[in-house]
Parts: sequence; structure tokens; C-alpha cells
Amino acid sequence: MNAKAWVLNALLIAVSLALAWAAIEGVLAWRAGFSQGESAGGLYRYEDLYVSSQPIAVFDRVSGYRRTPGPTRIVRIVRDQVVFDQTFTPNNAGYISARDYARAKPPGTTRIIVLGDSFTAAEFNPVPWPDRVHGALKGRTAQPVEIYSFAINGAGLGNWHSVFFDDILPHYQFDALVIATYVDNLARGFSYLHYDGPKAWIGYFPTRARSDEDFFTNYLPKMSPHRVSVADTAEIDAIIAGLARPWQWPGLEVRLPALIAAAIDRGAPVRAFAPPAAVTGTLPSVGEIETRYGAVQFALFREIMDAARDRCIPTVLAPIPGRDGAKAAARGDGETPHQLETRALAAEFKAAYVDGYAAFTGVAEADIDRIYWLKYDGHWTQAGSDRFADLMSDYLAAHEPELRGGGADCAK
Repeated sequence: MNAKAWVLNALLIAVSLALAWAAIEGVLAWRAGFSQGESAGGLYRYEDLYVSSQPIAVFDRVSGYRRTPGPTRIVRIVRDQVVFDQTFTPNNAGYISARDYARAKPPGTTRIIVLGDSFTAAEFNPVPWPDRVHGALKGRTAQPVEIYSFAINGAGLGNWHSVFFDDILPHYQFDALVIATYVDNLARGFSYLHYDGPKAWIGYFPTRARSDEDFFTNYLPKMSPHRVSVADTAEIDAIIAGLARPWQWPGLEVRLPALIAAAIDRGAPVRAFAPPAAVTGTLPSVGEIETRYGAVQFALFREIMDAARDRCIPTVLAPIPGRDGAKAAARGDGETPHQLETRALAAEFKAAYVDGYAAFTGVAEADIDRIYWLKYDGHWTQAGSDRFADLMSDYLAAHEPELRGGGADCAK
């Protein structure tokens, strides 16, 4: 091939690539044009809408509320953008898990109970992290492991105490306990949610309702109307379809490189964890922690930990970061007060400590918003949940023999 032909072929290839790039950029610009208009005077069809296909829950004396049986579709729309559109189905025990729960533990199985809040129940994600851990541990441990999550959306220490003593301990055989704490979980008292048809009420109290009569007489009248809606699936589909906007010029911008970078990042292994951030703070004393929450509130935590110790039940404390905490971990800022507090409690009560923040060290800070957290919502996406799940899977796989508890009749 002579030089002239080579130049012409190279030029043809270059022009073809440029035209292809331009065509792709044109399609991306066209698509982006339908998402414009957020700055139009702050006027949206739905500023913040949470809608479900049926009433989600009714009061329950033990857990705070009991989820309605059967599939429930939940959709959140903020500023006319769908934040999540997910269908969940409570299991036979009323908790969010793909598996039903059995009270008796199969012989030769390590059963781990999990207490947590919305980051753990995560009905807005296809797979909550306990279910992912359950699947990830298959074949990685000397004996099979079951993960039973008793997490409750919006709950914290008050509900955990009630569920642990009135549901888990009396009814379920298990070996170990994992408490996955969000930043303010230990400050939360008793959370209640109750639907009466399409109307709902929500409330948080320092004390627990003693009975159904006590709740409806003394608690429900003090609860706030919950700004939620109930609509059937066809109506929800119509709501989402009505969000489409007229096309507007989205601005001149090169979009393809960012799209390629996001696709590569989403396909990257999620187990490439960097070492935990360096400690920059001092562990608080248990007395300081108790003062922060109050003696009555902190006693709920102490009672859970003491009951586990008395039954020789190994306990793991794992702090879950919020968006800002995950960003701090990504930057390598050092431990947050939440991490320091949880580590101090683990040391005091002789529990294992798994730093959930470490799941986000080594990632780009911008990816916390772009990939790992929901837009307009404080919760993590499936990708963010999966990073935490893989961290927990690695820990539990390595320590499974140590998590086989003695049960109620263990040697003191």
C-alpha cells in the first residue's frame, strides 16, 4: 500500500469515528433534553411523592408496625424524577427477606441474626444486604450460614430491644447477633407507623405502647399524618408516564466519555477495599456515651448486649455510614464520631467490630453521589449496599467458627 492510499484510509477511519461519535453525542443530547426544566421556578408536578400500591403497615406492639402481606410496590418521586420504583414482599415473619424464617435452626448450621434500620431492610433496593450476604457465604464456610434480618425501616434501639426480647429470643434458635448501626440509631426510641386505608400516621416515642388499646388511645392521637399516597399499579404507572417533559435544549456538552467511565466503574469488582482510614479521634468512654443518650435509653442497648453475653452469643457491631460518612471514608478523613463510638461500645461489651465505612475507602468521592447513593434520598443504592454486603461477607466467612454461639444453656 502506497503512502497516499494509507493516508486516505486513515482519514476515512478518522472521519467515520468522528461521525459515529457525533451521532452518539447527538442521541445523548436528545435524551438529556427530556430531563431539563429543574430550575423552572422550582415548580414540579411532584416535589416529593411517596406512593405505594397498598397500605404498607399497621401497628404492631412488638416491632412497632407490621408490614402488610403480599407484594407492595413503592415509588418515590422527587422533583419529578423517579428515585426508586421497587416491589417488595414481606416473608412469613413479616420482615424483608427473600426467604421465609424457621424458628428451629437446622443442625450443623450457623444462624446469624441482624438488627438494623432502613439501610438494612432496604425495601427500596432489589436485594437487601443481608440477603446478599446469605447468598455470598454459600460454599465459603465450614458449615452452612443462615442470615436472618429483623431490620425495620425507620427503627432504632427502642424497636430493636422490643424485637430482640419479645420476638427473637423467645422464638428463634440462633448463634450470633449483628447490629448494623446508622448514625442516630441508638438515639431512636420507639418508632410507629400505622395505615388506616389510604391515610397513614407516623410517630416516635421514648416509651413503648403496652397494648393495642394503649396505642390507639394514647399514642395514635399524638402521631403526625404521614405524607404518603396509596394507588393501584395502573395509577402508579400513569403517574410515572405523566412525568415526561417537553424536549428542551440541554446545553452543549461532551457526554460519551462520562457514560463510558460510569459503565466501566459499575463493572469493576466491589471487593477492592482500601485499608481503613487512620484514627484521628479519641475513643469516648462508655460513661460519655451513656450521658449522650440518657441512662434510660442506653439501658436498652446494655440489656441487649448483656442478654447476648449471658447466652454466649457472639455479637458484631458494624457502623453503616450515611452519604457524608461515605464521602469522608472515600477522602480518607479518618474515623467519624459514629465509628469511634461504635468501636468503643464493641470494646466495652467484648463484641467484634466491623468498620462498615471501610467499604467506601478507595472509591472516588464523586462516585458516592453518582453511583452509591440515591439522588434526592439519604439511602444507598444497590451498588452501595452491595459494597457493604461484600465487606460483611468477607468478615463472616473468615470468622464463622467463632460465631457459633452456646445458646441459653451455655457454660458461664
